[in-house]
Amino acid sequence: EGRIVIKVGSGAYVATSAQRSAARARTHAEVSPFDVLRTRRLVESEAAALAARHATPAQLKAMDGAFRRLAADMRANRTQSAADREFHMCIAVASGNSALALVIERLWAEGGQPLNARMEELFVSRGRKRDNIAEHQAVLDAIRHKDAAAARRAMRTHLANAERQRLVLLRQRAPSR
Repeated sequence: EGRIVIKVGSGAYVATSAQRSAARARTHAEVSPFDVLRTRRLVESEAAALAARHATPAQLKAMDGAFRRLAADMRANRTQSAADREFHMCIAVASGNSALALVIERLWAEGGQPLNARMEELFVSRGRKRDNIAEHQAVLDAIRHKDAAAARRAMRTHLANAERQRLVLLRQRAPSR
């Protein structure tokens, strides 16, 4: 909570109110949607590769169910799909690395913050949702075929496309100077 400041070689001190305020601001500051996407691209690409190596039949079945729900949500033009998060979390769990799954879960929690959620509403077009279905299918197919390199590539492509589309639409909506 920022109540104590530790100075290496000197000791522990009670924090000033300004130091406590700064610590609270850092704790509660919202992370940039683009930073979240870029970090997800790094982390989730490796999770997909690991899932291709380690996914059990039950985990593949869970991924497939989440994918089907996600595709239905995208076709229905829903702005937020719980199945999207579920699909990605199924992959994280199937990676077999609990620390990696924890990191991915935290990144998705950041994606639910107000600024991130609003960007999702504003910048995810119907065409992007259609492409999104195909990209998720490519990830799922690569994992199902136990092709780690293809899974990594498919996830990297999916998240790079998500970022690229948001940047393009952001630039289009930016006021002219």
